[in-house]
Amino acid sequence: MGKTRTYHVIGNRIRFICPACKTRRNSIVQRNMRKKNIRCSACGEVTKCILDRRARRREQHSGKIIMITQGGRNLDVFLHDISANGIGLNIPIKTLRSRKITAGRRVRFKCSWNPHLFNNGNFVVNNIKGQRIGVQKVGLG
Repeated sequence: MGKTRTYHVIGNRIRFICPACKTRRNSIVQRNMRKKNIRCSACGEVTKCILDRRARRREQHSGKIIMITQGGRNLDVFLHDISANGIGLNIPIKTLRSRKITAGRRVRFKCSWNPHLFNNGNFVVNNIKGQRIGVQKVGLG
């Protein structure tokens, strides 16, 4: 299996670019697909494609940050991506199993490597899928 790449979906189509030989082609994807393996017609390399259907792209970030729960607990989490309205995070399995984080709860964040990244905003846990969680910005304060 080749590399994993993220492609932006517009109108159920992606512009596939082979990471090995840089051959370009348009590819049709089904509405409910989130991942697809595509074989390059020129070199035969298979690429695992993650299909991004968001209207606005998210900035890829990575690093350890601190999530502060409503009860004042500090939890170490790993930043995955940021958009204007939310954040994608990965949480350790130990934290996930302790059920300290549930959907609908308000949280805040601290980032030691970029203190202005979150601007003291409040967020709500929007969804939890495995170790990946999404939080949505709800305001300042």
